[in-house]
Amino acid sequence: MTAMQLTIPNWEIAKGKPCCAVLACAVAAQRPFLDAWGWMCRQKGKRWRGSMYDQEIKALLDHLGVKYDRIYDARGKRPGTRLTLERWARTHADRGKLYYVVTTSHAQTLLNGTVMDQRGPKPVAEFWGKRKKILYVFEILTDPGQDPATFGLPLFDFAGAA
Repeated sequence: MTAMQLTIPNWEIAKGKPCCAVLACAVAAQRPFLDAWGWMCRQKGKRWRGSMYDQEIKALLDHLGVKYDRIYDARGKRPGTRLTLERWARTHADRGKLYYVVTTSHAQTLLNGTVMDQRGPKPVAEFWGKRKKILYVFEILTDPGQDPATFGLPLFDFAGAA
């Protein structure tokens, strides 16, 4: 089992829905999709289908207890100078680090050259949105004293477990 995983419980529910940011937040937190979805539904109301603004993404990440650092921001740059997801993954992403990437009209997570969105995990080269332009990137941080091999694990440790 790897330290951080791109597949989380309930992620299949997001297939075909416009909820990429919610799924990416759940992956960043290493929590089930329904935890993130349920909280956002309570915030947005009954008619909400999944779209989110930047401040709502930050609020959800904060609610889920995710520590993050904005490491790339292309807003305000000339349109011709923005990097594609594929190029950024090749030139800037470090192995073993989880990134929350917001591109034009989409959000996804990136780990070790694999992208996760509603269609499931795919290598960047096979990802349908590899040519999308990046707006900004959050690096998902772990606590300094936390062993990266145990981030998000175990899910079932509770008092009284046999």
